[in-house]
Amino acid sequence: MDEFATTADKTFVRFMSKVPLRSVLGSDAAQPIRAMEGGEAMSKPNVWVTREGDDWVVRRERSERASSRHGTQQDALAAGRDTARREKVELIWQGRDHKIQGRNSYGNDPHPPKD
Repeated sequence: MDEFATTADKTFVRFMSKVPLRSVLGSDAAQPIRAMEGGEAMSKPNVWVTREGDDWVVRRERSERASSRHGTQQDALAAGRDTARREKVELIWQGRDHKIQGRNSYGNDPHPPKD
């Protein structure tokens, strides 16, 4: 048995599948959906400094590849700080034990310090 009751239902579904979601819901209503799909509403990935083998690496969240590799944590932190400032995101760094040692926000700080 057909899942649609009438030909009009089938026509409506075919029409709606071709209509952009933004035009149906309005531009603001589509924001969460674009974020889930990796669209423009998704926030920028933070920058991480972590140990990988014998190197210290700078890597963006959701990325498998390292942005840069360094011999010391200090060099990696300097490179990560430059990247985080340029992209206005948070810098998060880990120690040799992979525990978070610190974080600095260079963009829109979700928890700004209280004066």
